[in-house]
Amino acid sequence: MKLLFLANYPKGLGPSQRFRFEAYMPFLEKNGVEITYSTIMSESEYRNYYFSTVVKAKVFIKQFFIRLKDILNKNKYDVIFIQRELSFLPSDIFARILAKSGAKIIYDFDDAIWLPPAGSSTSILSRHNKIPKLIGLADVVIAGNNFLADYAKQHNNNVVIVPSVVDTDEYKPIPKQNDKVIIGWSGSPSTLKANFIPFVPVLEKLKHKYGDKIEIKVMGGNFYENKELGIKSVPFSRAEEIPFVNSFDIGLMPLPDTPWMKGKCGLKAIIYMALQIPAVVSPVGVNSEIVREGIDGFHATTENEWMEKLSYLIENPEERKKMGDNARQRVIKHYSVNAWKDELLRVIKD
Repeated sequence: MKLLFLANYPKGLGPSQRFRFEAYMPFLEKNGVEITYSTIMSESEYRNYYFSTVVKAKVFIKQFFIRLKDILNKNKYDVIFIQRELSFLPSDIFARILAKSGAKIIYDFDDAIWLPPAGSSTSILSRHNKIPKLIGLADVVIAGNNFLADYAKQHNNNVVIVPSVVDTDEYKPIPKQNDKVIIGWSGSPSTLKANFIPFVPVLEKLKHKYGDKIEIKVMGGNFYENKELGIKSVPFSRAEEIPFVNSFDIGLMPLPDTPWMKGKCGLKAIIYMALQIPAVVSPVGVNSEIVREGIDGFHATTENEWMEKLSYLIENPEERKKMGDNARQRVIKHYSVNAWKDELLRVIKD
């Protein structure tokens, strides 16, 4: 079986691609799926895209030539797998042409991308109107959770759920001997602004309560600094992600309760848990299913709840270890590549 995988971001860097398709590639290839990978951005373009108008213009022009090549080769494939968007255009024109090939179309998404993200505004280049059209063109839609699947079913009758997962053979805990209790967060510059910075007042209270007993670490925040909390963020690095997050004693995933956030697939919590780190999360959307209250970590909504749950974990290292052990086993059983690889292969081959 020949499969063409189409996405916007470079291999190894786009989170959705990494955890929803790339993690399965060795297994798929061993089981008769020959994969051709076609993405728009180079690694350097990806790292500078959101900070350079010149790079954005270059990528916008470049996408036409890449997708034209894919269209010319469309009849060579049995399956065309579209991840999230296919291009940076507001139009679904490329998908409509590809759908006229002899290949079956799989469309996969893991965010409420028919909605504008919190804090953003729509524009003439808005992608949001094309998402229902992409869903409708597909022979099968793969959604990351029930919230996304319910939306997809309004536009397509063939929808399956495959959660975002990690390869637990790669994401393995490393023993640590921290002098302080390390509380950590990992994300992108956009999620830092939307989710982490509004949470800073809780961390300030926590720091005031525990002082040097705790340390707060951040990865991926575009060189974010907070001198009062002693935070100097580390840029995201694929090579450094696992050792950096492995240093956490407690993982944070605060989210506002909005429709956009209900579409999230809880990947941040899954990564913490795979590394045997108890997660404290906002029980928004699928988070309330992934993290079992008091077993793998905690749910927290109000400032008082966040303080109470985090204080408990800071003061009880035995409970941190117990919950971390539970968390790792939960991910292995329910949110790992091994748990879902056969289902994804079945969807592709069917």
